[in-house]
Amino acid sequence: MHKSRMFNWKNVGIAALLLLPMPFVPALTQTATADARAAKTAPVLISGTVKQYFTNRAGYVSALSLDTSSGIQMVHFAPSWAKRLLANNPVGKTLDGWVITHREGEWSWNDLVSIGKDPAARVLNEKIPTGAQQLDDQSWVWKKGTPGKVQGKLKKIVVNGKGEVLALVLDNGALVRVPRTVRNEELGAYGTDAIAPLFKDVEVTAWGTPEWQASGDVSIYNQHFSTTGLSINGKTVSAIGVPRFPVNQNFLTDGNINLIDASPAEIVGADGEYAPFGNNAAAAPVKSTFTGSPRGAHIGHGMLQTTDGKYYEAVHQGIRIFAVIHNDAQELPLVDGQYVAPVSMPGTRLVMVMDDGRQFEMSSDDGKLYVDLPDGNKSPVNL
Repeated sequence: MHKSRMFNWKNVGIAALLLLPMPFVPALTQTATADARAAKTAPVLISGTVKQYFTNRAGYVSALSLDTSSGIQMVHFAPSWAKRLLANNPVGKTLDGWVITHREGEWSWNDLVSIGKDPAARVLNEKIPTGAQQLDDQSWVWKKGTPGKVQGKLKKIVVNGKGEVLALVLDNGALVRVPRTVRNEELGAYGTDAIAPLFKDVEVTAWGTPEWQASGDVSIYNQHFSTTGLSINGKTVSAIGVPRFPVNQNFLTDGNINLIDASPAEIVGADGEYAPFGNNAAAAPVKSTFTGSPRGAHIGHGMLQTTDGKYYEAVHQGIRIFAVIHNDAQELPLVDGQYVAPVSMPGTRLVMVMDDGRQFEMSSDDGKLYVDLPDGNKSPVNL
């Protein structure tokens, strides 16, 4: 009985202690930590001269270097801001904006969250996705887009930090995504005929739908293709798989099945996420792929048609479009978001000439090109 009473009083004492007022030091510590975190992620004003633009691993212009009073700063921005920045803040011009600084190990960079000297009322604190993350994420496609096919010869391979092949770059300027389901996670099949031979100039065929891009995007590729089926060197990739590459290797020089006189394809991304961008870096013919007849998908070439019926190839360089006429480039000025005829060639117009002989009118809006289809719809041409 005595022991039981002592036990009960001990429990009452513990309960009483639990009911005593608790000190507020932990709460103050949590508040201070939260304040420090908020201060760390709060946007700060940055100002300087634009030195260079960069493309990410997916080919989108999404970064720039800024010469500030405290030195050269790397600034990342959403790809959909590229046209606005290239037009209003070209290399050599001043840029004012608000950034959030991020640090990972020895690396630090700034995410641009607002343009101008006045701060935005509200910004997003999340990190801007990298090109590798974009290519590894789900594709956005046009809801009225029809499945098509892209064919070409392999020129470059885009990998992530783990050596996984995210996309293939073809000689026609298209970037073709590699579906996650056909990527080999291991190197075990490396060097056997159980994997796709990713050497320069091997034939690549991709089935799928062109990706839908934001109107402000600028890419060094004339088409980003969301792939549902892939064939390399005449073999279906779903049956043989795509190899995973050793990390930090700029060229594939051994280990894969080497074709006769095959040259290695350049690997994009082995040196990091970003590469310098210039207008000449995006020189590629204006092309489109879509299904417009029961005969399947066809490749179209953007051409400038003159009033006397002559045709000249149209090429894009960044956000600019030129017609190549006798080794001379005539620019199609961008006026109020629409591409118009060169000043020296009034009456000319852009048309899409298909490989089966059909021809479609082309139009533009907000700096983006479209093919005008007979059913009244418009098929986007991704520059």
